[in-house]
Amino acid sequence: MKKQFKAQMKKLILLACVVVLTSCKKEDITPPFIKLLGDNPLTHKLKDSFQDPGYTAHDQEDGDITSKVVVNSTLNTQETGSYTIQYLVTDASGRSASASRTVLVKNQLELDQQTGNYAVVDSMNGAFRSTATLEMLLQPKMEKLYSTTLVDTQVEV
Repeated sequence: MKKQFKAQMKKLILLACVVVLTSCKKEDITPPFIKLLGDNPLTHKLKDSFQDPGYTAHDQEDGDITSKVVVNSTLNTQETGSYTIQYLVTDASGRSASASRTVLVKNQLELDQQTGNYAVVDSMNGAFRSTATLEMLLQPKMEKLYSTTLVDTQVEV
């Protein structure tokens, strides 16, 4: 009887050790992270349909948690302006992460606007005079050349 009791106690102690060891989990102290794909800020043409370039979410313990991302947005592609898309995710241990993308909705003229350095050439003999920084609105398929006079030098565009 004593032998049986000792054997039962050993089994019980062994079982208790297994339960304790398997239930001891390393504490998850690392929050997940969200990676935005594509540009940020992102420029978008007014009234065009918007396709989010995407995102991924990963957690050290849970792995890929992209499917758990919640997206909130103020984006209105029908009006020009700056809008924010907010991405939020929470892992199994309750830790969370967020990321945001700025979307700049612009009309065609704003999209065509370019700033740069342009050579300034004398219109009489084509001699190079200097450089100037100009801001221009480039019209697609512009057939007529327009020029702007700077002092007595002409810039041809």
